[in-house]
Amino acid sequence: MNDLIEIRSLHPNDLEALMRDLGQPRYRTKQVFQWLGRGVASFDEMSDLPKTLREQLAGRCVLSLPEVVRKQESRDGTIKYLFALRDGNSIETVLMRYEYGDSICLSTQAGCRMGCIFCASFDPEKSRNLSAGEILEQLLAAQRDSGRTVSHVVLMGTGEPLDNYDNVLTFLRLLTHPDGLNLSMRHVSLSTCGLVPRIRELAKLRLQLTLSVSLHAPTNEIRDRLLPVNKKYPIEVLLPACRDYFKETGRRISFEYALIDGVNDSMDCADKLAVLLRGTPVHVNLIPLNAVEHSTLRPSSKEPVRRFQNRLISRNINATVRRSLGGTFPLPAASFGGRETRGRANMRAWGMTHPGVVRESNEDTYTIWVSDDGRRGFFAVCDGMGGAQAGEIASQLAVEAFCAGMEPLKAGAFTMRTAQKQIQQAADDANKSIFTSAKEVTDRKGMGTTMVAMACNCFSVTVGNIGDSRAYLADENGLRQLTEDHSLVSEMIRRGELTQEQALRHPSRNVITRALGVEDSVPCDLFTLETKQGDVLLLCSDGLTGDVSVPEIYYEAYQRGEPETACTRLIELANTRGGHDNITVVLVVF
Repeated sequence: MNDLIEIRSLHPNDLEALMRDLGQPRYRTKQVFQWLGRGVASFDEMSDLPKTLREQLAGRCVLSLPEVVRKQESRDGTIKYLFALRDGNSIETVLMRYEYGDSICLSTQAGCRMGCIFCASFDPEKSRNLSAGEILEQLLAAQRDSGRTVSHVVLMGTGEPLDNYDNVLTFLRLLTHPDGLNLSMRHVSLSTCGLVPRIRELAKLRLQLTLSVSLHAPTNEIRDRLLPVNKKYPIEVLLPACRDYFKETGRRISFEYALIDGVNDSMDCADKLAVLLRGTPVHVNLIPLNAVEHSTLRPSSKEPVRRFQNRLISRNINATVRRSLGGTFPLPAASFGGRETRGRANMRAWGMTHPGVVRESNEDTYTIWVSDDGRRGFFAVCDGMGGAQAGEIASQLAVEAFCAGMEPLKAGAFTMRTAQKQIQQAADDANKSIFTSAKEVTDRKGMGTTMVAMACNCFSVTVGNIGDSRAYLADENGLRQLTEDHSLVSEMIRRGELTQEQALRHPSRNVITRALGVEDSVPCDLFTLETKQGDVLLLCSDGLTGDVSVPEIYYEAYQRGEPETACTRLIELANTRGGHDNITVVLVVF
């Protein structure tokens, strides 16, 4: 068996050499490779190949799929497999259902030698690398067993992918080959605990996958306890490699952060994490810790998780809490990855903020909340003004007041009858807080902020607006601005003194006529609307609309269909057009 070629691990170039060695014409290479990508378990299934060739291949190569030892299915469509490999080792694979398609979490090693304290996979005695074919066969076996088609791949199962670097790269080439499964590299996420030399090697390849780094702590003192690899590659070595990765590939890094009760979930940790990640386009994925047998570590409860997330968001760090799948059966540590979605029944939401190209600091702040059942949610974008520090403080105060005003919605007592009243009250509280702070602190004189906010109950939406941050509705009929700008150029347009095109270049285009905190009271535009399944709501600061056209916003927001991808792309577009202002985007998909 050991002398047989593992044919599923062969790239078409290597497979062509094998065909040549067997005296076969070149076109057989593509035929065989396509069969391998279809998930056949034996050469006999390659029905359009001559019997003599099938016999030749069976004599020279090994071809099989891993055996399903155990299979657990959850009501949400998640399937957890325990697969047996040819040598007797076993690995876990998880197939997950999302709104955008099916994602699969693959193992890259049998066992793991990294020794992360909260991971159940640590076993240096039994650890071995999986071949490229063995990684691929997990996907093929799951598709064959479930009848479902995988559209996204996450390398976040058992093992450290970058510790199996060469085989993982071969797997990626097989996965994305046009004659095989032909998956987009942008639909692949690779997770690492932080093997810095490999991160730098991977960056040079400029692959368009998503790199997820298991950070889990803002200081070396805490991270040393959780991830032994930190002693070799501490945070001050890891983060420069991550920043260089972004510069080389243009792909934002996702930092994984498992919240552990009393270990890394304090507000001090959140503040230190925000400082650590400031200035680099990142996404922090907050993960509910999975229980590990014989471990004293316990997951943070819901309230500390919420506070931690909101603290990061208030510090302009994009942070979401990973949606839990497979709720009807326990899942091991390091089992899940993939794109974050919020809510199950109706709403999914995603937000991002970026300082832009021209400005050094980010005065924008946003917030997102969606109930567990996806039926209720609130969202806000605030664009501060008055100087870097003052503007940032103003937008943060506004978001804090808005979140406090939305507490009844979170508690389930909120109705759309009271939505306008709640948003107006939140705006009044924010205005008072900012106005008072500006009067009492000299450095904050003149500070203020815009605010565009939404509260949703199923498909009913209430919108509030002050300033020139905007809300849009994208549907099959196009993109429609819902809010009215409170700005000097908008008033000039309404009076017929400027055209829309002239307004974009007008020297007073950033002068707003209404803002929170500038006067002792400020009116808030309020209205309601009804949405339907498939509609997309967009909230944004003027840093987006100043640089990106309406047709481009419509295409990315509505036709892309995936909130995270759309947010990322919109900010990338704004930055490629100059990034003249801070950019914040929140997308809500029904």
